[in-house]
This record gives sequence, C-alpha cells and structure tokens, in this order.
Amino acid sequence: MEFIRPSIQAALAKKDFDQAADIAEQRLGLSSLEAHGAAHMAPYMPKPMQDIGTDMHRAASRFARTAQEAAVKGDMSPVFAGLAGVLRQCVACHTTDGTPKIGPTFKGVFGKKETVIHEGKEREITVDEAFIKQTLLHPEIDRVKGFPPLMPSQQGQLTDAEIHEIIEYIKSLK
Repeated sequence: MEFIRPSIQAALAKKDFDQAADIAEQRLGLSSLEAHGAAHMAPYMPKPMQDIGTDMHRAASRFARTAQEAAVKGDMSPVFAGLAGVLRQCVACHTTDGTPKIGPTFKGVFGKKETVIHEGKEREITVDEAFIKQTLLHPEIDRVKGFPPLMPSQQGQLTDAEIHEIIEYIKSLK
C-alpha cells in the first residue's frame, strides 16, 4: 500500500526486519482487521472487492513472516517479493496515472476542484492538505461524487509523519 510503504521501507533500509514485520502486521495484516475499521463495510462491498481486501491482509501477514525470517537468514529477496504482493492489492482502488478505479486517481488531484457528498448534499471543495488528511482519517465526512463510500479510515493506522508523506506524494503527481 503506498500509504504504508515509506515506514516499511525505512525499516528495511535500516535492516530492522522485525520492525518492518511489526508495521506490516499491525497496520495491514490479518491482526489489523479490527483496528482498521473496515470489517463492518465488507458485507456491502462487491465480492471481488472483498477478495482484494482479504488478499491484501493475507499478503501483509505473509510479508511479516518473511521479514522475520530475513532477520535470521539475512536474505532480502523474499522480503521484497513479499512487499510487492502487499502493494499489488492496494492499487485495486486508486491509481497514479489519471485513470479512476473504485476510488479516484491521485494524479493531478492536488489543487483540483472536486464535488463531494457531505451529509447527503453536494458541495465543491479544493483538494488541499486539509482535505487529504480528513479523507484519510474520516473518509465518511466528504466523499468524492461518483465513487462509493468504501474508503476505510486510516485513523490509528498512520502517523502524522506518514500522512505528511502521503500528502507530499499526492502533490508530486501532476
């Protein structure tokens, strides 16, 4: 998941495989389901989307085990292959190339005017730092028109530094 990758990669760069494993499992793995807050939405999601989410959580848990094994064996190849498996699941909803999917694309969105649904009514906003942070932490407040209300809250999953990294990343996608 692009939102989580910087912290996992930072831990891997320091060769702190146990920290990378903990980040993956606690924030994305099967043990994160309750904290993630999205489980209650699963019955309302199309079956293929449920499968994508389940596969991502399983991939994160597999990655966590692989990272822990790397701490013992010192072999990085399986770690990077496992991380790729986690990230592959997340791009099912968002893109960086301008193509909308289940969720809006990130390309060119910063500074753009968007129509959102707020308490059942349409209103226009400008995508800025505050909007992105709000969407990450409280996606139910303003939903971009034309997309289903399926974005899970990242509250408790991301640090302020990670949110800042995400915002800077989205800003860079012109």
